[in-house]
Amino acid sequence: MAIDLRTGTDDDIRSDDPHTRIDLRGSGFCGHPPILAEPGRGRSRGSRSAAILSSGDRPPLTLESSVALVATGACPNLWSAMPVAARAETNAVTSTSATAAARGVASGFRRDIEGLRAVTALLVAGFHIWGNKVSGGVDVFFVISGYFITLTLLGHLGRYGRIRPGRYLARLGQRLAPMALLVASATIALVWVVLPSGRRDGELQQVIASLTSTENLYLAFQSVDYLAQDQPRSAAQQFWAMSVQGQFYVTWMLLALLAAWVAGRTGRSAARWLGITIVAVIGVSFAWSVHQTSTDQTFAYFSPLTRVWEFGIGAIIALSIGRMRIPSAVRVAMVWVGLAGILACAAFLPVESAFPGAAALWPTLAAALVLVSGQKGDGLARNALLTHPLLVRMGGFAFAIYLWHWPLLIAARSLLGTEQVGWRAGMLVLVAAVALAWASSRWIERPTIDAARSTDPTRRRRTNVLLVVSWVAVTSTAATLLLSVRVADAEDRSATVALLAGEPGSCVGAMAVLAGEPDCVHPELEGRVFPAGTVGKDLSRPDVECAVKKWHAEARMCEYGEVGSERRIALIGNSHAMAWFPALEQIATDAGWELRVWYKTGCSFAMPQRDGTNERLAEECDEWVSNVQADIVDGPPIAWAVTSTHRSSRWDEPDAAFSAAWQPLIERGTDIVVLRDYPASSDASLACVDRAGAGGVDECSKPRSEVADGRDEMWRAASGRIPGAHALDLTDAFCDAERCFTVAGHVKVYRDHSHLSSTYATTLAAPLERMLDEARLVADVVAAD
Repeated sequence: MAIDLRTGTDDDIRSDDPHTRIDLRGSGFCGHPPILAEPGRGRSRGSRSAAILSSGDRPPLTLESSVALVATGACPNLWSAMPVAARAETNAVTSTSATAAARGVASGFRRDIEGLRAVTALLVAGFHIWGNKVSGGVDVFFVISGYFITLTLLGHLGRYGRIRPGRYLARLGQRLAPMALLVASATIALVWVVLPSGRRDGELQQVIASLTSTENLYLAFQSVDYLAQDQPRSAAQQFWAMSVQGQFYVTWMLLALLAAWVAGRTGRSAARWLGITIVAVIGVSFAWSVHQTSTDQTFAYFSPLTRVWEFGIGAIIALSIGRMRIPSAVRVAMVWVGLAGILACAAFLPVESAFPGAAALWPTLAAALVLVSGQKGDGLARNALLTHPLLVRMGGFAFAIYLWHWPLLIAARSLLGTEQVGWRAGMLVLVAAVALAWASSRWIERPTIDAARSTDPTRRRRTNVLLVVSWVAVTSTAATLLLSVRVADAEDRSATVALLAGEPGSCVGAMAVLAGEPDCVHPELEGRVFPAGTVGKDLSRPDVECAVKKWHAEARMCEYGEVGSERRIALIGNSHAMAWFPALEQIATDAGWELRVWYKTGCSFAMPQRDGTNERLAEECDEWVSNVQADIVDGPPIAWAVTSTHRSSRWDEPDAAFSAAWQPLIERGTDIVVLRDYPASSDASLACVDRAGAGGVDECSKPRSEVADGRDEMWRAASGRIPGAHALDLTDAFCDAERCFTVAGHVKVYRDHSHLSSTYATTLAAPLERMLDEARLVADVVAAD
């Protein structure tokens, strides 16, 4: 359900318990002929441990050590070698001994891991705040979590002789729920009060996904949905890693149950079978991670299947660290190399575009070096950086720092109207995150956990019920608010349709810009702006009905307007071409034409695709263009086909690329009409409109020279360089001589920073029809009848 950046995940494994210590020097007896000692004898002064086995002049193997060796599988035959009385005493070992058994290492409180958590949490936050990028720190947390959760499961085996799923899951919920619910509640409030109203739908969806431990899957499938890729980052997006964590916790429990079941039927230790299973899982997950990262990196980034191997590295360390004998000098080098590797990864690797494939070996192996280097927990000088008291203390609430910094950053970006918050504001965000993390951990999280695990059954039961009720309440609140947003959006869409279906006059959308009065006030609209709801959902029909998605290249054709008419036009291309659909559909419907649409996300109507296109996508697009050509050439006559693409797109040989796509249609008698791409927008401008509304015409505008420059290779190629192609320019419907508008005539121009709103595009129908008529293209359609 959540990523645990603190110490352990179960009270069976508590790295912050100073009493959790064990000396395994006696483990050297494993495999030697044992000399059995009488239970209850051989107790050392100040110890409650009985000497179970000894060999010659070597130190006795204590009861705690024996439990550790049985639990971790270091001595699989030790249990059978014990006398019955010794086994009984072993079963009676206290909780502290069971904890030590699960560790199987000579360390107690791992101060270095606490310090590593703090450093990594600050690294993640810092790169989010000032670098606007990811750092690989989450991968480090995954390794640490794999280490501790495996120790937790070994603790179950050592303490109970089996895995107890109910206890395991309950402890996870008790540890993770308080802070997660608190931050989720604060995020809901932030969404409703601080963020633009147009973002509420998507934000609340992601809060619900976070509370149900599916945020990573939500984002993975959004990455496949081209229409969602340009949506701003959610204030709940940091929960993706926590969702992966929750899915891993359940998977690891199932693997441990399987290992215990197999062990019971083979006579071998469960830890050994668990180790074999983990190695196999690591191999499969890593291979799939490398493959999927190379073919669909954005989906792979959020997929649990591509991340399991990172947890597995920590798990292998947990299973084997008790057997490691590494010289101090080597461990000195390991900790510094590991720490330097973690920091260097954040600075130099393109984590967001290269992970989680083979590149993720860098931070995960660096984290592994740090984990192994502190195997004795001896606090030598080499660990001075990670064991600094401030870092160790901060490591206790690193989980909370990770959770709090992100919504605070999103709020700051929204209030400042920029993605780059700067050093001063960024430092304020970081200090606020640390302060909130410390306060909420001290006064809310820790008291709640202690109460949920109290020895007082009434207090324990009351607190656990409160946690469940709180989860239901927070989730229900988010769902109720989401429903209210969608009802309001539906009412807004009805009002928008009514507005555009009537006689809007010159004070609506593009008509207001062309009339020279973008800040006009419509007598019936007062200060209202359309669409008023979730503008990201103001989509044209092909966006919903006709898009050919990633991994597909079929020439899917959709018909609009007067379907069946002998007078036909077409619209072909990517989302920037589809931006003109509402205007073309209205023109076709009014004129009695059929409008045929071919649409593939991310693909320009050119061959080859623009420079920088992903290799696999470029191959799909070329195949799709060929299929569209065949569809049109083999089909009924089409007078002309409209296309467009992003103005910043570049080709090595543009005329050759466009001719390769257009020529078969031109030879068939279908002219090509290229509409110049609309001016660029930005998240800051969109936030300005949400804040200022219809009165933000001047405040939210941008200089025309910045957002409507002369670059547009497709449009320029159609401006006389390729016979049979026509170039039309509607920039004046977005801009006056000096400014380009984000809101005009009560209508929002954009649905996100890269796409027009369908509402504004509808108001372009009249000016576009005039331009088509002036280019004698309307007459061409009539003549084709």
